[in-house]
Amino acid sequence: MNNNNFFSNAYKYTELEERSQLENYLTESFVFILKYLIGSFPLDAIKILGLFGINQLGIEIKTQETFAHDDFDKKESIPKDEARPDIVIYQPFEQKTIIEVKVDASLNSYDLKKGKQIDQVDFYKNIKGVKEVYTLSKHFIDKDGFSNKVRWFQIYEILRKNESFVVKEFCKFLNEKNMGEIKKLNKESVFDFLCSVNELPSLIKEAWKNSEIKDTLETKLSWGDNEFGYYVDEKPSRFVGLSKTENKTYKDAILYLDMYPSKEFMESFDKFNDEWFVLRDVIKIEKMFDLESGEAQLKMLTDWLKNKVAPML
Repeated sequence: MNNNNFFSNAYKYTELEERSQLENYLTESFVFILKYLIGSFPLDAIKILGLFGINQLGIEIKTQETFAHDDFDKKESIPKDEARPDIVIYQPFEQKTIIEVKVDASLNSYDLKKGKQIDQVDFYKNIKGVKEVYTLSKHFIDKDGFSNKVRWFQIYEILRKNESFVVKEFCKFLNEKNMGEIKKLNKESVFDFLCSVNELPSLIKEAWKNSEIKDTLETKLSWGDNEFGYYVDEKPSRFVGLSKTENKTYKDAILYLDMYPSKEFMESFDKFNDEWFVLRDVIKIEKMFDLESGEAQLKMLTDWLKNKVAPML
């Protein structure tokens, strides 16, 4: 069947050249759309720019800009002599905002002297005049203490009601690449290997961020025979995610567990079992399946974390 979507057809040419071209293609397409919006739909443009901390249209946007060794402030803290961020937005007073575009990949890391490492975000922060560095990604980017994370579905949500043919075609492409609407979890997908590895952890991470809980989740996903989720960084005995069990109370549910509860907690809490953990609270995943959209599922999980889990941390 012939595909009449411009963005999809254009991408086929890049696929012939190199299999990893999607990020580069998305970078150029996104900048094209953003420039188009600035000229034709400034309200949509300012909404998107607002995601990156920019509240004006008097900007210049460039891609694949190269910064040499002399363009850095802390030269002793850079891993190599030049950097080439995906997107650089030039603003008045010589300020720059950098956007690193990701699809499935995580941040690149570079080796420094004395065995230390630095990732792309910290690398780009050393460029002179850089105000902020953001990531624009399909999945949740794991980086402790870094909150400038924009997801592709947020771009899609702003653009999806735009009636411009060009914008609608771009939205179709984002959906084709599973970067448009938040994917709804369902019985078939949640335990499917390829889907769950990215979708469920991303949903948990996004909900945790939205819940504004001060404690952070560990960067590494805990994935074994009996669990699939994250431990709380500052409280390593606490776990949020799926746990394999036959107990009907918390089977097929997203759990908040405490592996080593205090004596006081054990004496005062009535929801515990005699295995190896205490069930603090639970949200049945069946209830999430019944919701109509990924946005609704994200809200349900966020509200649960904010109202039930946060007070117990």
